[in-house]
Amino acid sequence: ESVTALLMFAYSFLAMTAYNIIQPLTRSKLIASLGAVNVPYVVFGSGLIIGGLMLGYTRFYSALPRRWALPITQALMAAMMLVFWALFRVAGEWVSVAFYLWGLLLGVLLISQFWTLANGIYDPRQAKRLFGFVGGGVALGGMTGAGLTAFIIERVGANTLLVWSAIT
Repeated sequence: ESVTALLMFAYSFLAMTAYNIIQPLTRSKLIASLGAVNVPYVVFGSGLIIGGLMLGYTRFYSALPRRWALPITQALMAAMMLVFWALFRVAGEWVSVAFYLWGLLLGVLLISQFWTLANGIYDPRQAKRLFGFVGGGVALGGMTGAGLTAFIIERVGANTLLVWSAIT
């Protein structure tokens, strides 16, 4: 049980570190390309689009064998980070809007996948004992991702943070 708890802690830590590396990038790139006045329109549209995407994701996830669903979606999320890294080097303003949408979707996916996995691993008695520890990785990962971003962004540049996020 302790090995599983440590692995779940590591998973939550790495997932939130990766998310908190790109979270400030999604907002700053959107504002830089469209201006702050247009952000509410993108946020509203994102809510509608994410609802549809999550419906499709749920169907995709349930169609896969349980042991393959998580690794496949994690690999796709990392690959998308690398795709956005490449797109920011060559494409226009639409990439910032797509990246903002991807950042919102990534947050929903990471959280839902983690807690779906945790609920599948632990019974209610174990969950009461271990979810505090396992969930501590979320808080620590959030702080680490934000701190790491602030520490290295000047050295490596904003777009390279996408590669860092894909690796974590």
